[in-house]
Amino acid sequence: QFNIVATARSFPEVVAAALATPADLLILDLIGMHVSAVTMVERLRRDAPHLKVVILSSRVDMAPELLRAGAVGYVTKAERSSVLLAAVAAVAAGGIFCSPHVQEYLERAKGEESFTPQEWLTLKLLAHDPETSRIAEAMGIGHGAVNNNVSHMLRKKNFTNRNQLRDWYLLAYGIE
Repeated sequence: QFNIVATARSFPEVVAAALATPADLLILDLIGMHVSAVTMVERLRRDAPHLKVVILSSRVDMAPELLRAGAVGYVTKAERSSVLLAAVAAVAAGGIFCSPHVQEYLERAKGEESFTPQEWLTLKLLAHDPETSRIAEAMGIGHGAVNNNVSHMLRKKNFTNRNQLRDWYLLAYGIE
């Protein structure tokens, strides 16, 4: 039912293939792209608006940001390959698809309204990499802005350090 028309190993290759190759859908595995995933999806939506993007990721917690950025499908690698095929079929037919793991995460995240979207993104990045410089680079903001986001979240949750914040997030949202 489907034809693979191109593959890419880096974000510049993804963009080049998206612009040069007639395709309807892109399955985007974020590993090794060396650029902010949100920035990547936003650029693809801008430069190749005809291309429907389905995210395949080991991380479920970036789903809200990537769906807002323009992805129309999101599947975790922990799920069976049949789920990815269902996502491709649904998106190719004009729908939006979130796998069961992603739907469960999105439902849990709805209840937490005390953080701003930028604070949420900071927290998600912090949970996987504590280095302020890498968080700032991934978000396209300065170190001070990252530290301010962390300070605001610590105050809102009544925690005293980043480790408490990180541990709470990982436990509360079932992130491994």
